[in-house]
Amino acid sequence: MEAFLDAGPLEGAIRAAKGLAGFDGPKYAAEPALDPRFAAEESAAGWTVVAGAIGPDAARVRSFAQAFRKRYGRAPGFWAAEGYDAANLLIRQLTATNGKRPARKALVAPLKTATYRGITRDFAFDPKLLQLGTPASFVHQVRYGAFHYLGPGPDRAPQPKGK
Repeated sequence: MEAFLDAGPLEGAIRAAKGLAGFDGPKYAAEPALDPRFAAEESAAGWTVVAGAIGPDAARVRSFAQAFRKRYGRAPGFWAAEGYDAANLLIRQLTATNGKRPARKALVAPLKTATYRGITRDFAFDPKLLQLGTPASFVHQVRYGAFHYLGPGPDRAPQPKGK
């Protein structure tokens, strides 16, 4: 075996990390492993986790993280910046009604055409999925019992050369 990928639930990733202790090849886990319980597992050291949540220590969310820390006295967790983006997208749509409170149904059509440049990514509605399509993945590595943000992940499959 040259590498290992766990795409299952958190508990499976923890079992895999324990079972692969001593394996020196690359070890990857999907989003469910982006959990402090996984990072705290000693045998998870060095694992790479790819998830839709940006690292709270990423440069592009630094101002948000500083404001969060000032307000709440602690660092934001994973998904806090994405929650901030989602809330601001909705707030923008709500306030675009010239001070009138829109009916819920009246929000659906504008959200389908809305685009929003958030601090974590750009947001736009995907009509094929019938939801906000926010393609973005971020790479984290377990070091010293915690996740360390490495950067954005590739959001498109590699293309064969010459195409």
